Amino acid sequence: AEFHRLLRPGGRLYICTNGLGWYLHNLLTGHNGSATFDPRSMAVAALENSLAYYASGKHTAGSQIVMPSQVLHDTLERAGFTVDAIVPEGTFTVEGAQPGRSFYNGDYHGAEGVYEVVARKAG
Repeated sequence: AEFHRLLRPGGRLYICTNGLGWYLHNLLTGHNGSATFDPRSMAVAALENSLAYYASGKHTAGSQIVMPSQVLHDTLERAGFTVDAIVPEGTFTVEGAQPGRSFYNGDYHGAEGVYEVVARKAG
């Protein structure tokens, strides 16, 4: 709703976010762990936050949650946006531009990975 309020009519919104597969990948592989970042702990926290969010409908600012693309699509439409595209990360193209390359997988462990959304405010 806040994005809808801030954008002018016809304005576009771009979101790149993570599906369940990205968190499973981090949980199972420890992807890019370091002395200051534990991907498994991040994934567990995101899954815990998601369970709490879907149970209560309340989201703690700054906490990561798993947002399946269909849920994000429906949320954006309820907020007054028209969703133009939901595609795996790195595959969205703009007319006249060179196609990008995916940095992340479209799915991990059979679940949705990292994806991009483009939506626009009616106007």
